[in-house]
Formats: sequence, structure tokens, C-alpha cells
Amino acid sequence: MNFIYHYCSINAFYLIMQNKCIRLSDLNKTNDYMEKRWSKKYIKEVLKEELNNYNINLNLKDYYINNEANKSYLEYYNEEMNKVLFDNRPILSTCFSEEKDKLSQWRAYGQDGEGLSIGFDFKVIKQVKNKNILVEKVIYREDKQKKRLGEIVRSSIKSMEKKYYNIEKKHSIDFDRFFKENFNIFCKILIAKLENISCVIKNPAFSEEKEVRIIYDPEMFNPEINGPISICESKRFFEKELFIKGYKITPIKFILRKNQLIAYCNIDFSGYINDVIIREIIIGPKCKLSKMDLYYFLLENGYDSNKIEIIKSKATYR
Repeated sequence: MNFIYHYCSINAFYLIMQNKCIRLSDLNKTNDYMEKRWSKKYIKEVLKEELNNYNINLNLKDYYINNEANKSYLEYYNEEMNKVLFDNRPILSTCFSEEKDKLSQWRAYGQDGEGLSIGFDFKVIKQVKNKNILVEKVIYREDKQKKRLGEIVRSSIKSMEKKYYNIEKKHSIDFDRFFKENFNIFCKILIAKLENISCVIKNPAFSEEKEVRIIYDPEMFNPEINGPISICESKRFFEKELFIKGYKITPIKFILRKNQLIAYCNIDFSGYINDVIIREIIIGPKCKLSKMDLYYFLLENGYDSNKIEIIKSKATYR
């Protein structure tokens, strides 16, 4: 995968190219009501399998002894995971496709074919990754979803093993018992690892989109769970810029759209113009812009038009 494509309206294209920014919006406000929650579909099966692989003798239906609410291990995990999956604090995202000229994409995201598709260099885009920002292909196939979830569960069990070997009295308690008694710690580790990955595990019904996502978690904690956020604390979300390897992440703002307040931020990619971050532009099947229009527009905005391929869509759609 060399390039990834962002389908957009003419107006959005104009703003992206002129301002040299990609907008990330709140993932909780998308049209997929199972957003972030699809991973829950297989976690019980995967968790049971990996516990068995590590010879941890734990029945998920058994009562969890270190739990005052008389819940089973699985009920305890589900309750903690739901706090994350149904938490409406902003997780910001933008979407690309591996397909540069897909009719369904034009109709859904490219102004019904009147818009454009911007081809970004995937290697350059990946430079924005850090501990709070993922750049990932969306996983649609059930077997691949289970495999990824299995990797995360194994990693979480290994984290528990490290904690076990660091305790002073490990000779008086075996790992099996340690794991059961500290299942709440395991849940915290696992859920923290699952939180962002759950944003790239989706219903297979969306598979034709071949989506690639940038996911940004600004770690805006929920005041209903963690207590009030002070004005001073809020400044790191709403006033401070974040710089990552030549990229600039703007402070979080809100826009009113369809009677909803939607959090967003921008990734400024102006530092990568000379690295030709944009490699292709595809003109939608109903778009009235000409190749020459775009050639001069790109030059006027500081892009080297000679290094960007401008292509007319092959879709016969009107």
C-alpha cells in the first residue's frame, strides 16, 4: 500500500489544499452506531482461549472474589469495558481508502461524484504516529479481528507476568492465584490496550470501503467518572498545539453540525509539502474542474504540480 485516498467535496478539497490541513472529527458522531463496539463481539471467545493457552485456570463465569458487587469475572470485565465503549469523550478520526476511484466512495463521501479524491503518501502519513495517534488499516475479516484481539490479550497477560515476577512474595503465591486476585489490574491493562484498537475493528459489511484511519485520543477524561476538569487542566486540550515529527496538531475546537456539537482538530501537514505528501488527485466522475484548473491551483498554493499526478475518474456516473 503506497497511497491512501481521502474522498471529499470540492469545498473540503479547496480548504485541505489551501490550509494544508486534514481535519479529524469525533468518532462517536459517525453513521455507524456500532463504532468502537464491534470488538466486543469476539472478546469473550478470545479471552477464554488465551487464558487456556497460558494455563490460567480461570472460569469467566465464576464469582470474582475481589469484587464487592458479586459479579463474575466476565461481568466485571464487561462493566469496565462498557465504561470505555459507551464513553462519549472525544476520540478524533479521519478516514482514507485504499481505493482511489471507487463508485461507492464517490457517492458516499465525494459529493456524489462531484468532489475529488486526494492520494496521500502512506509512508509520509505514518510519520504522525505516536502514543496517542494510530495510523491503521481497518480490520474487517473475523479471523483477522480475532487474531488482533488475541495479540492484545497475550500482551496484557505478559504485563501481568512482569508484575508477578516483581512482587516480593511471589514464592508464596503462584501466578494463577495472583492473576485471579488481581483480575481488576488485568482488566485495566487490557482495556487500555483495546481502547484505540477497537476504533479500527469494524463490521464486515463496510469492508468494500477498504478504510485506513488516523485515530487521535487526546485523553480527555470523563468528568462523570474522573471528576471535574479544571480550567487550568482544560488548556492542554483547547489551547496547546502538539508537534510530532514535522506535523502540527491544532487545539481541539467544536463545530455545530446537524444539531450536534462535534469536537475536531486539524493535522497541519505543511511541513511535508517538499516531501510530496500528496501524490495523486483524482477528479470525480461528475466534477467540473479541469486538470489545468488543478495544475495552476496547486502551484499557487505551494505544491509542485509536476510531482502530483492529476487523473480523471474512470467511473461512468452522472
